[in-house]
Amino acid sequence: MSDSGMPNIFNYATSELSQDAFICWLVEWGSMDTDTLFCNEHKELANCGRAFVEALFRAGEQEQGAVSVLDLNDELILYEGACRVGKVDKPKKQHNKIDVYFQAEIDGKRVTFVIEDKTDSVEHSDQLNRYLSKTKNNDEQKDYIKPVYFKTGYIYPHEKTESRKNGYSIFDLEQSSNFLNAWVFCNHDIFQEYKEYVERSLKTRKTNINKLNFKEHYAQIHFMQKFHEKLKYKQDMWRNNIPKKFKYDAMQKINYEMGLGGNPWTNIFFAKNLFWRLDPCELPNRRLQMKLSNHVIEESYQDPLEVQFYVEAFDVAMKECCLEPSKFQTRSFRKGKPTNECIIGAVNIPDLGTESSMSLDEFLNRLVNLHVKFLEQVNKGWPPVKDA
Repeated sequence: MSDSGMPNIFNYATSELSQDAFICWLVEWGSMDTDTLFCNEHKELANCGRAFVEALFRAGEQEQGAVSVLDLNDELILYEGACRVGKVDKPKKQHNKIDVYFQAEIDGKRVTFVIEDKTDSVEHSDQLNRYLSKTKNNDEQKDYIKPVYFKTGYIYPHEKTESRKNGYSIFDLEQSSNFLNAWVFCNHDIFQEYKEYVERSLKTRKTNINKLNFKEHYAQIHFMQKFHEKLKYKQDMWRNNIPKKFKYDAMQKINYEMGLGGNPWTNIFFAKNLFWRLDPCELPNRRLQMKLSNHVIEESYQDPLEVQFYVEAFDVAMKECCLEPSKFQTRSFRKGKPTNECIIGAVNIPDLGTESSMSLDEFLNRLVNLHVKFLEQVNKGWPPVKDA
């Protein structure tokens, strides 16, 4: 059921092919001559379709400060025209395996649109580059190419990087919502049902992020991105104070993968073999862990003395940071037996943002303080030594 209580076809038509169909449908309306249309609803759809073509052409403008296109020499250039949409050709679906392909006149220039459409899957097999190569080498007359990465699912950081590297502008769920909501008088059932589907998807995503629903990977990444921003600033201040043998490393990018059983995890390495790790736990077991890993160090086993040193440093730091420790089971260590990971310490993540709890920003500040206090303890006591 939709929010209106009526059946919505996009509750069932959730595949990329269904979304391809909607994009093509709206672009084709944009190809219609409004002078030949006598129904007001159809005129509105035709105007909306042309505005949609303009929105696709302007994709990336807000982020880059200008509209970008590819010229025929494969150079990314900033477009300085007025972006007036002229004649729009009917779109083609799966043309040379490109999801949506069409041409339109923009300010009198012939522009080829290459739309890579995604719902929840990600770019793979060098497809973005391959589609552009096919388009550049075809026989159609064109002045510019406008590649667009159109996705209503969450766009991961690596997708953004790969899209931009290949000259694609991003058109995401929020941009779709903003465009659709601007056409308040477009009352066609297909348009309204897709708009409702997009609105519900955006609302669900925001709710999961705000409630820290870590079973959703994007909620983990959002949390860790905010933690990373605060952490990187603080840790860089400590660059010259950390012992070299501690194998300090600059704050790396956020790593994220799907674990066994399809469960997502996210981590940030801050030393050669130390990292913060977030797993898909729910309240009341939701926690952030500091872990020691031997995946990236030469030793074939963890040194129990080093492990205990880190655990004690973490415990001391926790006492000064007004955070609730989380219970965890430590692994046993025997010389010569490889151990992939070991938990150094863990912090409970409370139900943030309610009247009875702290804000997310306050909690992150406490986590950063814990991190700094941990480094202070390491700095004081390194290297770990056996008791006499």
